[in-house]
Amino acid sequence: MNVYPKSEFELKLDETMLSLADGKARRALEYLLGLKPLEQLMGFCNVVSVERYGFNDHGRVHAKIATINALKILDLLLEAGVEPNVAKEKVGDDEDSRLVTVVAAFLHDLGMSIGRENHELNSVKVGDPFIFSVLREIYPDEGMVFVLRSYIFEAIMGHMAHMKVKSIESGVVLVSDGCDMEFGRARAALKRKTTPAVGDIHAHSAMSVNRVEILKGQSRPLEIFVQMKDTSGLFQVEEILLGKISASSINPYIQVSVQVADQEKMYYRL
Repeated sequence: MNVYPKSEFELKLDETMLSLADGKARRALEYLLGLKPLEQLMGFCNVVSVERYGFNDHGRVHAKIATINALKILDLLLEAGVEPNVAKEKVGDDEDSRLVTVVAAFLHDLGMSIGRENHELNSVKVGDPFIFSVLREIYPDEGMVFVLRSYIFEAIMGHMAHMKVKSIESGVVLVSDGCDMEFGRARAALKRKTTPAVGDIHAHSAMSVNRVEILKGQSRPLEIFVQMKDTSGLFQVEEILLGKISASSINPYIQVSVQVADQEKMYYRL
């Protein structure tokens, strides 16, 4: 019995995610999407995050949006000639780097099935069986499985910017997570609110954000453009996104722009 059925929106995210992936990355995503226990566990993450804690979405939809973001970001960096660490360190090639990135992005919040505190570390613990399973499905070389597992661990453990990350793959996951700030992520949590509480600015500011676009940059390889209804959305950009970008290994390759309502587009100086 599927107690956390997929919405039409989520099904469209599946299509988009798979359309952006190819090769080993697509095989990995298809494999993970086919794991019913993982699907159920990711659904339960939102029971803990939204219902128990009153936080934003940390379930399947967020994981898929973060994965889509990660694919877009990594592709723009590769197009600009940025060499990811899996290739630079002669562990594998760009295709292997894309697999590392999507697996980490897809599984990065599994620790929310336990709770908020140390959830990035718990995501590694909870996600390890799935990481092993998907890597063994694709790589016959056991040594490769263990090495790529370490890359994935770094990316998952670094997504809150509490741990300094060095690899390009980890930096991509960190920023792709921060880019999921559109209004839909906060709607479920706000519906459950009956009284104001400390921290509500996270949800209210997210409700102001109309869209986030990952674009080819002008002065840098990558531009993250955030369009918002009012200035409360600046909290999402300045307190969350910019903090993650500044801690990221891909910081030098990013420019951030915002547009409030119909005002002129503005660029942050990073």
